[in-house]
Amino acid sequence: MIKKLVILHGRRKWAVVAVQLVGRSGKQCRERFKNQLDPNIKRMAWSEEEVFKNTHTLSFAHTHTHTLTNTLTMCTCTGPGYMQGTEASWQQMDRNRKISSGQVRI
Repeated sequence: MIKKLVILHGRRKWAVVAVQLVGRSGKQCRERFKNQLDPNIKRMAWSEEEVFKNTHTLSFAHTHTHTLTNTLTMCTCTGPGYMQGTEASWQQMDRNRKISSGQVRI
């Protein structure tokens, strides 16, 4: 039903689509279409390159999120000025990461 309404009204008129679907908001209709019903979604297995990129990105994000969380916890407990300390720690960690990965040459 959503596919037919999207073809009829276009991909920008989600409120109009939602009016015709009882109990649904425009945002719900848009998210359902974009994440599950859109014919442009690739439904094949991931290539080895895509798996590698996603695994690398997730491990990098997890490491840095964990480090930032620890830094924020430490800075919050130390009192005023914790944001400056957190920002400095994050920037230093980012510089070290870029140097170790070869993105920045000394």
